[in-house]
Amino acid sequence: MKKRVVVTGLGVVHSLGTDIETFWNAIKEGKNGIKTVTKFDTSDYQTKVAAQIDNFDPTQRIDKKEAKRMDLFTQYAIYASMEAVQMAGIDFSTIDPYRAGVIIGSGIGG
Repeated sequence: MKKRVVVTGLGVVHSLGTDIETFWNAIKEGKNGIKTVTKFDTSDYQTKVAAQIDNFDPTQRIDKKEAKRMDLFTQYAIYASMEAVQMAGIDFSTIDPYRAGVIIGSGIGG
């Protein structure tokens, strides 16, 4: 018997938005999120642009104390995962946690 997999929620942290609705609306408007890098000095690099994430506040979804212990890429992953779980309406206290999961993708984290 084949087991089926169902995607029931999505989450995103991207230069176009830190929630699915904002991100998707920007995509539909043809935006790409590429702009001049401002988070570090790029003088030693040939490339001066990137899809940099601005105005990210992990404490909108992650406990402040917990967020302080995480690397930024981990904050992105947890933040997006929490949106996906919320969108899916999953209550882990009412289901077998071994029957649900979150898949995370990162362009360059760590």
